[in-house]
Amino acid sequence: LKPTQGRIPHLVPSTTRSAGPMARSVADAAFYLTTLAGFDARDSGALAPEGIAYHERLDADVKGRRVGLLLSMGYGAPVEPVVQETVRAAARALADAGAIVEEVAPPFAYDAYAAIDLTLQVRGLAEYRSFTKEQQAKVLPQVRDWSLKAEGIDGASYFDLLTRIEASKLELLAAIDRYDFLVTPTLPCVAFPAEQVGLDVATPLAHATFTALFNQTGQPALSLPFGHDGQNRPIGVQVVGRRLDDLGVLQVGAVLEKLRGPMPAWPF
Repeated sequence: LKPTQGRIPHLVPSTTRSAGPMARSVADAAFYLTTLAGFDARDSGALAPEGIAYHERLDADVKGRRVGLLLSMGYGAPVEPVVQETVRAAARALADAGAIVEEVAPPFAYDAYAAIDLTLQVRGLAEYRSFTKEQQAKVLPQVRDWSLKAEGIDGASYFDLLTRIEASKLELLAAIDRYDFLVTPTLPCVAFPAEQVGLDVATPLAHATFTALFNQTGQPALSLPFGHDGQNRPIGVQVVGRRLDDLGVLQVGAVLEKLRGPMPAWPF
């Protein structure tokens, strides 16, 4: 669960890092959110507590809720067919439960992740420079090389990147404004090898196609397995809600958990 940015305070405040629980069930994630949500003045983005016992309010239906099925952001790696079908199955399950489901057109005609990736390169460079020589020697060569590319980005260019990201956020919010929730792939692929830095070795975080922009908008999102491929590897479906509607995201996740059918025994 990635709660609304600020729901769980953390330091240093960031739009590229969120604090949220990982659990084996939606109910457990909701219990952890109940426990962790709060206010801390040291986090400038911390929200006032809602006072909601999230784990006690998961029993809700989706009748009449508007759900957007988003299978392409307009950029990034193509979504693998088995992933696409799993997300469609989740959307069909919600429609059968009474939700109003519509497929959403790709919100971007350009690569809206590119500016985010460059800012992450700058962050990577700063972290790399803070390491001792011994620590630097332990950094994976692909990650090191990707981070060092940021040496050519000056302050004015970095400010321009932040401006581009803000513009992309507004475009995305306008494109999805009519929906209460979105259902998307979590990743465009089922998996990539554990020893590989990412789906695209040259751009280690490019597989964040469907997640990175929702960090920027601060919206809550939940990823849960809804199916698996022929090798019993789980396929994640992401549920995105309106900002501040953490409870709604958890409730939709709980509905999907009930409707998905049996999953292979854990661990996979």
